[in-house]
Amino acid sequence: MDSVSLTVTPSSEANSAESGGLRLDGFDDAPQLILAGVITETAGDVRVKVTPRHDIADMDNFGNITPVFFHAFGDATNYIYVELSAANTVRLRFNDGGGEQSGTWAAAGDLVASTDYVFRVLWAASQMQLIVGGTVRITIVQPVNFATIPTQFYAGSNQAGDSQIDAVFSAP
Repeated sequence: MDSVSLTVTPSSEANSAESGGLRLDGFDDAPQLILAGVITETAGDVRVKVTPRHDIADMDNFGNITPVFFHAFGDATNYIYVELSAANTVRLRFNDGGGEQSGTWAAAGDLVASTDYVFRVLWAASQMQLIVGGTVRITIVQPVNFATIPTQFYAGSNQAGDSQIDAVFSAP
């Protein structure tokens, strides 16, 4: 048998790698800059591949009752959240400076542990949508015009480093 060399980062280390992506759990925090011009006040397309480590029915059993799939942050009144709002329920919510808007998806059985899903938030001047695995799951029919464009992307937590979800994140 041939010898094998391994380089290992324990899962207890912040932002350790797993399955080709960034594993976030515990109190990990992984903000990413959204490049200028990629999204605008009235149009955008933000995506991330999410591999949950638990089925949707169990995602809120690890200390965070509203774990966040991702959060795009401009300021306190300009943001986008995709989060678990209740057992088996995914919520898309946004505030473009004119008040919070939200919609939900009854996702019981639709998100399974160790399965890859591309989470995509797409918006134009008249609406915002959450698309998961190529299927539109939530549509919020509301004009979108961010007063402050979100420039920070937080996979697996919010901008405060709270509400982590136990998942692996990677480029779609």
